[in-house]
Amino acid sequence: MSETATRPGALGGAAAALGARAAAAGAWAAARPPRRLAALGLLCLLLFLPGIAALPVTDRDEARYAQATTQMLETGEFVDIRFQDGPRWKKPAGIYWMQAASVAAAGGPEGVGVWAWRVPSLIGAVLTVFAAYWALGPLLGARGAFLAAGLTGASLILAAEANIAKTDAMLTGLTTLALGAWIRRMTGAGLSEARPAPRAVALEETEGRGALAAILWGALGLAVLVKGPIAPAVLALAAVWTALSGRSWRPVRALGLIGWGPLLFLAIALPWYVAIWAKTDGAFFAESVGRDLLGKLVEGQEKHGAPPGTYLGVAWAVFFPWAGLALCAAPFVWRERGAAWAAPLLGWAVPMWLLLEAAPTKLPHYVMPLAPALAGLVAAWALREGGAARRWSWIAAAALFGLVGAALGLANLALPVAVGEGLSPWGALLALAGLGAVALGVAALRAEDLRGALAAMALAALTLFPATLQFGLPRTEFGFPSEAMARASAPWAACLGRPAASQSYREPSLVFLQGTDTRLMSVEAAATALREEAGATVWIEDRRRERLMDAFEGEPPDLETLETVTAFNPNRGGITTLRLTARAGDPAIAACRP
Repeated sequence: MSETATRPGALGGAAAALGARAAAAGAWAAARPPRRLAALGLLCLLLFLPGIAALPVTDRDEARYAQATTQMLETGEFVDIRFQDGPRWKKPAGIYWMQAASVAAAGGPEGVGVWAWRVPSLIGAVLTVFAAYWALGPLLGARGAFLAAGLTGASLILAAEANIAKTDAMLTGLTTLALGAWIRRMTGAGLSEARPAPRAVALEETEGRGALAAILWGALGLAVLVKGPIAPAVLALAAVWTALSGRSWRPVRALGLIGWGPLLFLAIALPWYVAIWAKTDGAFFAESVGRDLLGKLVEGQEKHGAPPGTYLGVAWAVFFPWAGLALCAAPFVWRERGAAWAAPLLGWAVPMWLLLEAAPTKLPHYVMPLAPALAGLVAAWALREGGAARRWSWIAAAALFGLVGAALGLANLALPVAVGEGLSPWGALLALAGLGAVALGVAALRAEDLRGALAAMALAALTLFPATLQFGLPRTEFGFPSEAMARASAPWAACLGRPAASQSYREPSLVFLQGTDTRLMSVEAAATALREEAGATVWIEDRRRERLMDAFEGEPPDLETLETVTAFNPNRGGITTLRLTARAGDPAIAACRP
């Protein structure tokens, strides 16, 4: 603690006591490899499992992935990816296959909760934590790798993506695994858990050299099947940065470009790419590479454009609760930038971060694969510098941690009351405990007490993440219109033998929840169905009802409202009222009444 540090008050004293107990527990857990692995496994269970079944399906990406996977299982078509009748050619098939396997193992898409589609994301998040521990051991030693893996797991973005059926958690896990194999080949550490890296060992003499090559190129092949060239780009940039920093080609040679590794990569990734080329006559590549990937490098897509520096602005929330410590660690990392342990971590994080900042399209999860490297830099500072940092950085870290933590805790208390079913007792208890942990963390940071700050940050993650994912968001039903619509229309669909259509509300979650046969109609098609089809039911938004009436040719038929849902549509940023509408006097509808 510096001379100018704030003297700890009651909160600071409580944080110091918490830090002492946490440090003792951490030292016990870090003392032996089985304890370290068990502690990381327990951390994953506590952070990643809450919410996997309770959180409703989210729009729009998760619902699109889940629905496309459902259609794979329904049709048996596992090469061409479809959402209803349209192609879904933005990403490769890897994650769909993984989701299809987990859903099939759970009994198939009928009657299974969305958790089954999320299992690959959960596995990817767990893989990220353990791969980070394995990857960073040769650079930071066992204690440093253990701390860095824990920080990686306690990232808000990783906990969130573990509960969403998308590509990003699995991509991060596979990328970390590939980087870990490269680091171990480069340092000569071999397959051993976390032994110091004997840099004098020649690449040809590295223990488990062949196994590491298989892990590296196998993970890259799977990653390319999950989300295209992202993982190879991160690895290539890291190798070039490290080579230039150390003025040695060893980092590049450690990739094993000359050997059977690339053949393994091609054996994993190439068959599907050849099959989809033949199946679509090259249209998949025009869409996924030409429009999606290259389009994101030219302009902001799907209203996700943002200026350079955006990730620096959102990182404090994305990597909450420990992100503020990066400010404390920055001077130390800069001094050590050329060190053998620091260069690979900087190469892992900095070039890709700059590339993502330069790209016009930005989403918070794009920086997820860089989390283990950033956590490693923070862990190295914490263990080697013992928490020494400039006074202003402690104050800034306290402010950033406090603002994000308080916002998260208060949102869990306010939103379920304002727009949901009311507070869950357990959710409220966890949110209050989380706010208490945030207060302790702010006090510890102001007092420059690193042990107390780390303990409070861990407690904040262990309380606020489950409060949000298991209790807070699931109880804000007002923000999930498709859930309410599917529930309201289910009795009518069961009687009529087909799901309700929707005229202007076109969220993919409605298709996933109601079924593949859900029709998303134009206003003209809705008018025709309501006039001519027996048993037609259509969800009509109040804001579009006048357009529907204008679309009827001649005198519009009498319409009746079967169900009404009023909710907040987060993708449009406003409250909407939707009415399940049918033609008045329709005999098919009359037969379905109780």
